[in-house]
Amino acid sequence: MLMVLFLLRRYSLVKREPEKKVLNIHRLVQAVMKDEMDEEEQKGWVERVVKIVNKGFMEQPLSITDTSAWPKYQVYMPHAQVCAEIVRQWHPDVAITLEDFAALLRKTKRVNEAAALEERAQAIRTKQQ
Repeated sequence: MLMVLFLLRRYSLVKREPEKKVLNIHRLVQAVMKDEMDEEEQKGWVERVVKIVNKGFMEQPLSITDTSAWPKYQVYMPHAQVCAEIVRQWHPDVAITLEDFAALLRKTKRVNEAAALEERAQAIRTKQQ
């Protein structure tokens, strides 16, 4: 495993951020990995990601008035947006996550992005009924 990570880092396909305990995977590697997965495997990964993002919200719930937590949620934003595209049809919890992110976007004056997320969340809720 260490040799694989070494080679991936050597060719800039993975970037390690030890202080954040994060590995960033190059988009091309992500695309190839996703392309190799069947629908069930993709669904399994999507469910894991949604649980991780939701867990982040549970640890420090989003507060529109308490701006101290906003930087933390800004880090989640790109992941949540990509997730939302993939997840819509597979995982019901994504509607809650989308609404949380939409609230944050509205408060940070990103109204158009917030409206798009709110529409997606509503579509998910309608589909679940």
